[in-house]
Amino acid sequence: MALSARALALEARLFAAWEQARADPAGRQRLIPQMQPIRQEFRTLLEAAQRHDVAKVAGLCRQLLKLWPALWAFVATAICTAAQHGQTIPSLLRAASPVQPPAQAA
Repeated sequence: MALSARALALEARLFAAWEQARADPAGRQRLIPQMQPIRQEFRTLLEAAQRHDVAKVAGLCRQLLKLWPALWAFVATAICTAAQHGQTIPSLLRAASPVQPPAQAA
């Protein structure tokens, strides 16, 4: 399977687990263990892709690995914060983002 297809498959699994956790407050406790195999597979993918033939792909993978802890901080932080304050995950992400997304057309 191509690099991009593998990355998209992992992304789909990640967001499926995320949506499941959002839908069920009790599911938030299961999110961290669900993310472990996804994290490991994604890390393995990025480590292998550092040697990609296309320099920009290899460079992107190296940069993502440098940011590795930050890529996954949302899981524990958002779950703990949301549970403590009764907020939804999207509202937490909007509040934490320095750049606001463009307004959606009505």
